[in-house]
Amino acid sequence: MELPRVEVIIHPKADLEELKKEGYSQMGQEVTEVLEITPASFYVKRIIRTKWLLDVEKQPE
Repeated sequence: MELPRVEVIIHPKADLEELKKEGYSQMGQEVTEVLEITPASFYVKRIIRTKWLLDVEKQPE
């Protein structure tokens, strides 16, 4: 089973375009993966069935 991934990309604080103009280029990436857990959420599901009754005066004879 493949777990979904959420990516957070952290760039240098400097302006990337300025760094490129100064001759910098990206040489790679350092990737760290951390397993995150979101707790389950509980709720109450109410199932409501309406009841109907025909009035005595309107019942067929």
